[in-house]
Amino acid sequence: MVYSPLTNEVMPPTGRYKGGKKWSARPKGVRINGLNVHHHAATNDSGIRRLVTSNDPASANYIIRNNGSLIGSVPEEYRAWTTSAYANDDDKITVEIQNETGAPEWRISAAAMDTLIRLYADIAQRHRFAPVRASLKGHQEYGVATACPGPYLLPRLDDVARKAAALGGVVSGGGGASAPTPTPSGQAKLDVDGKWGTGTTTRLQQVLDMDVVDGEVSRQSATWRDDNPGCTTGWDWTGKTGDGGSPTIRRHQEILRDRGRYKGAIDGKAGPQYFTALQQDLGTKADGELWKPSTAVEALQERLNTGRI
Repeated sequence: MVYSPLTNEVMPPTGRYKGGKKWSARPKGVRINGLNVHHHAATNDSGIRRLVTSNDPASANYIIRNNGSLIGSVPEEYRAWTTSAYANDDDKITVEIQNETGAPEWRISAAAMDTLIRLYADIAQRHRFAPVRASLKGHQEYGVATACPGPYLLPRLDDVARKAAALGGVVSGGGGASAPTPTPSGQAKLDVDGKWGTGTTTRLQQVLDMDVVDGEVSRQSATWRDDNPGCTTGWDWTGKTGDGGSPTIRRHQEILRDRGRYKGAIDGKAGPQYFTALQQDLGTKADGELWKPSTAVEALQERLNTGRI
């Protein structure tokens, strides 16, 4: 039975529909190429009971609790019964998410949203498809009469796809190995020189899909300037405590946190904890400092040249 390595607990359906299992085999030769997203329309465990223990003809591959815990239910090699018609689930993994609030908004907790992003990135990587919005379907987008996944979650699926892609979920080829994404058309490759200047920041902002692409790492603490000579042009060392730091660094901190690398505050400040997490993520010596040239910056530049972070 195949479940995501992110799974916290396993609950295969025990309910029976017309005396048999309430899931089925996928069509022969089908390949997983996306994720179908649903919400419980309930803030308690009634949705879990319906999917797991009831005899209703409903099931899901995964269930996400409000606290972000991921339940593996129907194994991925099987088709769950979730999205109104067998054909809608033939080539998709399905996930049901518990609601934090009720009608009319039906909000999803921040912890559940975070798990959804990481699950989508993981599924895309293991099944070798790009985690783009077109492969992330809300239930109602199949043209069926439902409000699922609700007015809060549906418009946020674009952001889920973008953040999943930033986690490195774009892969292709055999053996489950990551494949580089080509450098975006019209963009020259970065010089892999180990110096984090304006060009490296600009490319980082582009890959992170930042609203502002200006090549600047704003509002950094001068405390760390002398220990990081590898940070060259475009670094602003006039930041103050509590000023929010750099939006670019803040988004990268979130990604490194989601990968289990960064343990510090999401404050937009590039200090020893951030640089150590970056080095660990890049597989270089993790000493929390960027020298000139820096092997970590070289590795970052190489990764950015593939369109990944």
